[in-house]
Amino acid sequence: MQNKSKQTISATQRGKLAEQTALFFLQKQGLSLLKQNFTCRLGEIDLIMQQADELAFIEVRMRTNTLYGDGFASVTQQKQRKIILAASLYLAKNSRYANANCRFDVISVSGSGNICSDDWIKHAFTA
Repeated sequence: MQNKSKQTISATQRGKLAEQTALFFLQKQGLSLLKQNFTCRLGEIDLIMQQADELAFIEVRMRTNTLYGDGFASVTQQKQRKIILAASLYLAKNSRYANANCRFDVISVSGSGNICSDDWIKHAFTA
């Protein structure tokens, strides 16, 4: 009898897939990638992208089950504060963007890996 182990992917792997899916979606919408997975002592930003003269700091959330809310609901005020602090540090380290208009977006990726326009909230929160 063979031992067939069920192949599963970790939450980290699912998160990376969700980020790649979101990245491709946003690039099709005309955004350009500046930095993926910007990490600092203050927090992390999944995607930093540019659209015309505006920088978008984007949080990607994946939900395989919406029993406890969708991806948007999971971006708490504490998470928002960490993203805002990390964005401030990114801007301080990249002076060429010091005067850029900035926004904070959230993309919710479904368990099936699909994204539609309703899954992208521009200006989801403010600094």
